[in-house]
Amino acid sequence: PAYLRPPYGAMNRKVLAMARQEGMQIVLWTIDPKDWLQKNESSILHNIERQLGMASGNPRGGAVLLHDIYPSTVRALEPLLDRLATHEYRIARIDNLNAQSGNFWAAAQPKLLRNARFFRHFDPELSGHKLLISILKPQAKNQRTPMAMLKASKNGSLFAYLVKNPV
Repeated sequence: PAYLRPPYGAMNRKVLAMARQEGMQIVLWTIDPKDWLQKNESSILHNIERQLGMASGNPRGGAVLLHDIYPSTVRALEPLLDRLATHEYRIARIDNLNAQSGNFWAAAQPKLLRNARFFRHFDPELSGHKLLISILKPQAKNQRTPMAMLKASKNGSLFAYLVKNPV
C-alpha cells in the first residue's frame, strides 16, 4: 500500500522511520463521525452531516473517517453517498486527491506525511457491501494465467475465476 491511516492517528519516530523505509504516506481525516462510539446508522449520518455543514447551509468538505468493521457504518454508507450526491459533493479516491482540482472535496488537504508505516490493509470485498466494493475495488487487469487457473481449480472456484477473468 502507498497510504495508511494510523490507528487513532498516532505516530512516533519508529513508525515514521518505518514508513520512510516503505515509501508510504500517512493520510489523516478532518471529519470523525465517531462510528466506533455510537454504533447506529442515524447517529453516524447525523454526525457527518453536521460536521460537513450540510444542515446549516454552510457546507464544507472533509476527509471522513469511517470504520468498515462496524455493520452500522456499512449500512450508513449507501444513504451517506446519496446525501453527498444530493448536496453535490464529489467523492475522490485517496490517490486522486488534489487541492487544486475540483476532485478534492476536503476543506483542507489531509496531512500527507511521506513517512509513516503501521497499517491494516482494507479489502472492500470483505465488507460484503456491493456499492462500497464497486467504488473502492481497484480495476484489476486480466490476470488469466495458467498458475492462477490452477489455484482456482484447486480451491474449487474455477468457474467464478473464469467469469471474473474473461478472455
